[in-house]
Amino acid sequence: MKKKKKKPHKKLVRPVFLILFISTFVIASISFGLLKFYQYISNSYRFKIKRVIIRGGEDELKNTIKQLLKKDNNIFFLDKSAIKRKIEMNPWVKSVEIRKKFPDTIVLDIKKEIPFALVLIGDDLFYINPQGRPFRIKKPEEPVALPIITGINPNRADFRCILKKATELLFCFKKTPWRISEVHITKYGSAHLYLDNYKVEILFTYQIRNIDQAKIIKKIERLKKVLKYFENYAQIKKIFIDLDCIQKGAVLTLGNING
Repeated sequence: MKKKKKKPHKKLVRPVFLILFISTFVIASISFGLLKFYQYISNSYRFKIKRVIIRGGEDELKNTIKQLLKKDNNIFFLDKSAIKRKIEMNPWVKSVEIRKKFPDTIVLDIKKEIPFALVLIGDDLFYINPQGRPFRIKKPEEPVALPIITGINPNRADFRCILKKATELLFCFKKTPWRISEVHITKYGSAHLYLDNYKVEILFTYQIRNIDQAKIIKKIERLKKVLKYFENYAQIKKIFIDLDCIQKGAVLTLGNING
């Protein structure tokens, strides 16, 4: 029997050049499409900023912000982080949130700093917010009716802690019928309060760093009883009240009209 001849295997030729051509064509088409899209959004009037909505802030602040967000700029290329940093450099701005509303609107939500009190640092008065953080120097021509915190040395390591505690003390007095005109912190850390329309000095605590809100409220309740007892005594010229000398009461020093 004759052996069958094996048929030679056909060599498989991969279309490498065809694959490369197709890949190159696809990549070029995508790149061309992206380029055309970039040119479209860059030049299209549809994506130019036409409206700037600012929520919060005074007119002067709004005008300053609008200068940063000039109309006709492209909404896609607006650098929100850079704008946010510039706006928050304003001492009256606590924070700002910037949102893009496509195709042509920018919305800014501004949270302003709220002046809660003043603190004397060196020769200058600074506004502080309800969290006890100084945020802006007070100008001499600005009329304000805020309590003043004095006596704190800014070079002390616990300056921030004491300032926050003094702010917390003022906050607790907001719910009382009295208004504190001054909180004076001595170099030893004791807190002396002075009230509007009352000729009284109150040594509230010997060490303000150790006081918390619960202790403040308890001391205020004791103070209410003391001041109520003396409110009808016109002959008393001045009162010194020490709320920290004894645990459940107060020590008083009185001065009459004749001294």
